[in-house]
Amino acid sequence: MKAYFGKIVILVALGLAITGILYLKGQSPASTPVAQESPLTIPATQPAPPVVTPDPPIVTKPSPPKTNPPAKQEKPSAVVVPAPVKPAPVPPATVPSPPPSRPAKLPMLLELGSDSCRPCQMMQPVLAELCDEYAGKLRVEFIDVWKDETAGRKYGIQAIPTQIIFDAEGKELYRHIGYYPKDDIIEKLRELGIE
Repeated sequence: MKAYFGKIVILVALGLAITGILYLKGQSPASTPVAQESPLTIPATQPAPPVVTPDPPIVTKPSPPKTNPPAKQEKPSAVVVPAPVKPAPVPPATVPSPPPSRPAKLPMLLELGSDSCRPCQMMQPVLAELCDEYAGKLRVEFIDVWKDETAGRKYGIQAIPTQIIFDAEGKELYRHIGYYPKDDIIEKLRELGIE
């Protein structure tokens, strides 16, 4: 079928080319040749006829079938943080010190993520609820590692969000990478003796 169509296109193009040449000579395809001074010369008294070129045939490819997006999108669980190519120097005065010291020593849930990371954004309401529910029992902190790269290096962060649970003395007890449901966090806190 394609070969047959290709032959038709070539024949039509050839016919249009011959018609154009005859038109330039001053002949129509149906008329017989008339003797002229020269086959391709046009007398100076006549204006030059416009050159007409046939339009090439338009060949279109069928567009691929459209597919509907999946009905349910899975929630992203983690975002890989690329290692910085060349860390920008940060003046010491602008570097926030990760977990600020407080008079009462409490265990801490520290999330290292970013304000622009989707799984990190999904964690924000969870962290806010835990902060309210565990007030006076647990510190809940968040550090944006894209704004504070030193914290990412300090805690060895390779993907975000990363949640780290520390005891009251600052010793790491548990580490989780990705979205962390509130019920799972509460269960882990109980396992670690934080009620």
